[in-house]
Amino acid sequence: MKTSTKKLSAGLTTNVILLGIVSFFTDMSSEIIFPLLPLFLVFNLGASFFIVGIMEGVADAIASVLKVYSGYRSDRSGKRKPFISAGYGQSAVTKLFFGLSTIWQHVFVLRIVERIGKGLRQPPRDALIDESSPPERKGKAFGFQRAMDTGGAIVGPILAIILVSIFVSAYQPIFLIAAVPAIIGFAVTLFLKEKKKGPVLKAPLKVGLKHIPIRMRVFVAIATIFALGNFSVAFIMLRTVDLGQTFTIALVFYLIMNITYAFSAIPAGSLSDRIGRVPTIVTGYILFAVVCLIFAFQTGPILIGLAFLVLGLSNGFVNAVQRAYVCDLAPDEIRATCLGTYHMSIGFAKLFSSIMVGFLWTFIGAQYAFIYGVVLSVMAATMLYGLPRK
Repeated sequence: MKTSTKKLSAGLTTNVILLGIVSFFTDMSSEIIFPLLPLFLVFNLGASFFIVGIMEGVADAIASVLKVYSGYRSDRSGKRKPFISAGYGQSAVTKLFFGLSTIWQHVFVLRIVERIGKGLRQPPRDALIDESSPPERKGKAFGFQRAMDTGGAIVGPILAIILVSIFVSAYQPIFLIAAVPAIIGFAVTLFLKEKKKGPVLKAPLKVGLKHIPIRMRVFVAIATIFALGNFSVAFIMLRTVDLGQTFTIALVFYLIMNITYAFSAIPAGSLSDRIGRVPTIVTGYILFAVVCLIFAFQTGPILIGLAFLVLGLSNGFVNAVQRAYVCDLAPDEIRATCLGTYHMSIGFAKLFSSIMVGFLWTFIGAQYAFIYGVVLSVMAATMLYGLPRK
């Protein structure tokens, strides 16, 4: 048993394990609050669905832009921990105030402020994972972080169901309770260690971006094409109900997806360390195309459940490994800047993809919305597979 545990943790440094714990508690908190937040806004505070859509779009857009700036500032200062702790700390404090909100305008502002915390912490966090990992275990390290993050995404919804059954429609107490795991996550960041080093990047942000290698720019462009078709899971949940399944069944499938994601992230990262990042990512793209095909043409519960399982695998093969590949391609002195650029591109693409899928679904038909996902996934897979390895 000890040998098995030691083998599983091989190559995972203290920083990587601590950041995994941080991600677990933070995502647990988020997955309690954010599935309930639209209900709270609409039914308790009187906001419209349009307001909810604007809030999410603005929050994601601001966070995406900030990721480039925070990555650049982290490279320029040569420090990661202050940005990580500040980002997680801001999110934790903001979540406390969700439980004190009395009008929808409060929640609108708080949601944007909370996303600023994510934009502030994510590129420096990924850079610290990279710097804290042996080169031959880098994919495994990113896979571990995603697995822990998704573990929180499994526990969070379960706790949300329990808390709703206790408090019924009184959301404020639930939000206050949900802030506790986020505060624990922030506290853990205080134990992170990084090597002392002086400022690395001297160039202004505009010049720093010009230093991004051509190969990495091409990869980010391909990843962005995939993200344009990799729409929000909310549409997959809606499609599940649209195909005749109950909302409870859809939630069960959602949990299956997160469980599969959590258990596939580390093996996928380790696989990318052995066979290469590109084949692993291409596999993830193709798996997502399969998911879209199933939802475009099938209605049976068995196939729909299988599609959620495959979606979890796709997330495991894509999300962590793409970030590891960016780190492979990025020069040391602008690694966080490159990660910020990647996250910004993906963030804006996902915003557009949800708008596009919503448009296709509303005005043409649900099948065409999912065929759109198939086309862009296959296109991205083909382009990435054809990318020269060296």
